[in-house]
Amino acid sequence: MRRITINEWEVEELALAPNELASLLAHPQRPVQIEPGERPGRWRVRAQARVGTIRFGDIELSIRPKADLSTVFYMLGVTKSREWWYRDEATSAVSDDLFAGAVLMFVESLDEALGGGLFHDYVQREERLVSLRGRIDLAAQLRRPAIPVPIAVRYDDFTPDEMLNQALKAAVVHVLAVAGVPDRARIRLLRHLALLEDVSLVAPNLDALKRWEPTRLNQHYGRAIHLASILLRHLAFDEASGGVRGYSFLVDMNFLFEVFVEEGLRDRLRRINPELAVEGPGDTHTYLDIEHRLMLKPDLTVTYGTNVAFVADVKYVLLGEGVGSIQHNVQVLAYAIAHNISNAALIYVGHPSVESIDNPPVTIRHQGIHIQSWRLDLTERPAGMEARLDTIAQKVAAHSTTTVEPVHDQSDTPWTRPSTTLRHPDDA
Repeated sequence: MRRITINEWEVEELALAPNELASLLAHPQRPVQIEPGERPGRWRVRAQARVGTIRFGDIELSIRPKADLSTVFYMLGVTKSREWWYRDEATSAVSDDLFAGAVLMFVESLDEALGGGLFHDYVQREERLVSLRGRIDLAAQLRRPAIPVPIAVRYDDFTPDEMLNQALKAAVVHVLAVAGVPDRARIRLLRHLALLEDVSLVAPNLDALKRWEPTRLNQHYGRAIHLASILLRHLAFDEASGGVRGYSFLVDMNFLFEVFVEEGLRDRLRRINPELAVEGPGDTHTYLDIEHRLMLKPDLTVTYGTNVAFVADVKYVLLGEGVGSIQHNVQVLAYAIAHNISNAALIYVGHPSVESIDNPPVTIRHQGIHIQSWRLDLTERPAGMEARLDTIAQKVAAHSTTTVEPVHDQSDTPWTRPSTTLRHPDDA
């Protein structure tokens, strides 16, 4: 097995067999860009913002994020004690391979969740039985009036075969299908699979798992369910052209950074002022034109009561001292104009050498709109990242609750075309 490691957004020149090249080109998630190298048979492989592990044929390609893998897990919502990240076993797994780290944490979370036995819950069953149990299902019974037995009944069954255990079993089976799972983790996963023997193997509803709120009775399942959802969402099995089979565990850092900032600000702004609400690009949209043909979907739309008070765009781009690219500023300017507000922001990944979270704002000519540039340093420990999010949330709240209408910038009058008089040549 040949193992190749590429850092996020970096380029590596590799010798690839035709079937290996075909499998990478046909990968549904397009994890890398491939260009011809300087010599025949060699190819320039450029990693992008999708990080993780891909195994195809005899090659295992690992794309490492620029941030620590522990930071990636933290952004995914995996909470562990500070000491855990620095244990030898955890450090070796998490620092080398995103997938191996996820599997290790999943196994440990299963130990915690299933150590005291399986969680049982009441599940409604609809069956036909020879004896009455629960209550008769009249609608189903009347569909077959000539057959009195078996009886159509509905009853509540106190069973381990419920949604949470089904999700855990699906994730365990999904992970065990991967050839690269370490032997120690595989043995422990098989032990947990035996405990889940009476649980049905069904495709879990990932949206329902995302909405699930733990109770006092099942809160010990919280970390295991969260990691199971991550593995089920991001671990995929692929058969690319050329007959090469493999798997991939990839996380889109662009999307992850946007969701991390959105959820972090939503929670904080709600605590600062219950009238402040955050909506993502899937929740709302607006139009730049009155004909409603130019649709805009800001990454973050902050409403104060019933009015849009602030907009922001989240960019997974490294920013030092500066104001970002003009394209980014023009994009967020369009959001502010469409909503007729005076303040907007760009939220970037901060360069570790820059301590402050914000650069001086940019004031747009003739519009009176101020565009802030804020940074979130992903190289910091979780406590530092949370503190920076706290500061950003305070700034967003201040701008949102004191919003004023954009005003014309009187310091620089708009450019107008000089008036000209057209004359006939005979008038000269």
